[in-house]
Amino acid sequence: MDFEHSLRLFIAFPLPSETQEYLAKIQASLHKEDAADSFRWIKAQNTHITLHFLGDIAAGEATIPKITGAMQRAVEAFRQGGTASSPIRCKLGKPGAFPSKKNPRVLWIGLNEFMERRSTHLLQYGKSLFDMLESELLSEGIQSHSSSYKPHITLGYRKRSSSDQDAAALLANSRTAVKELVFSLGSICLFKSYVTQDGRTHEVIFSQPL
Repeated sequence: MDFEHSLRLFIAFPLPSETQEYLAKIQASLHKEDAADSFRWIKAQNTHITLHFLGDIAAGEATIPKITGAMQRAVEAFRQGGTASSPIRCKLGKPGAFPSKKNPRVLWIGLNEFMERRSTHLLQYGKSLFDMLESELLSEGIQSHSSSYKPHITLGYRKRSSSDQDAAALLANSRTAVKELVFSLGSICLFKSYVTQDGRTHEVIFSQPL
């Protein structure tokens, strides 16, 4: 692929600005505790909940309309499913890491379920939307790199220069408290991701209300 003529794309739930502002405080607290400076923290305004990472897609004229069309059809099916709830509600959970807390390479905030009438918003409705999007994308010949639905909010990435021990120590010894902030997800967006002089930026190309 000609990477000079490609777009790095993903579909995600955008976060409310109030949630992003709170996440910035969490990042600042964790960064202060990170004595070994083991992590590279992403911009709070870039935080989101990924549904499908599409990777580097050829920037042809038909590419974006195919993806946005798939998003529109998936949301329409989601609305007609009978169990959909708009907006989807969830709440912040505890910090965690991929692949594990002993070998943390990606630091994230988990998401807890918001229960309403015995229904789980984020798991039930989010997974339904994930599956519908995957089906519609495949119908357009677009393969997602997301093999499963694992909702979380990435806060930072481990630096290559940091050791397992230093990175793991942050999670093991952190006293940063995360309140169970409840917030709503009322749309899905197609983002393009690119690098500028100020670091990586995520820009909304298309927004589809739920």
